[in-house]
Amino acid sequence: MKRIKFIVGLIIVIAGGAYYVFLVPLRGPPIGVTFSQRGYQTNANGQTIPAYSISNGSPYAIYASAGTSIQTSPRHMILNVSATETLKPGTETIVSILPVSPARAVVLCQHVYSESFFGRASWLLDVYILKKRVVERVYVSDSL
Repeated sequence: MKRIKFIVGLIIVIAGGAYYVFLVPLRGPPIGVTFSQRGYQTNANGQTIPAYSISNGSPYAIYASAGTSIQTSPRHMILNVSATETLKPGTETIVSILPVSPARAVVLCQHVYSESFFGRASWLLDVYILKKRVVERVYVSDSL
């Protein structure tokens, strides 16, 4: 009888842990990045294209990739992003994005974790145990 109670208890603990790790949604404050249009600039071909500002207001370094997003259905979208830039806390960069109709300007942001064992352990802790959001899409208020 004790063995059966132990096995049932162990199954409940394992099922509860798996539920928490795989099915509980991510939570936490947004990364703290602002993305806004700063005006227009002319590229080498003479085209006037919008210039956007990406500001890192979080206490962490982030990877940021700016581009466009097209919503194809309620659950699917097409992302077209440029090269990734690393932004330290409190810094800002200006990027240019070619307007494509009906796309929206977007920046993908991700916290920077080191490649060491401790960086990977920190990522696992943040995502699976603390359920922090480590990747975020930030849209500009206006469509392109």
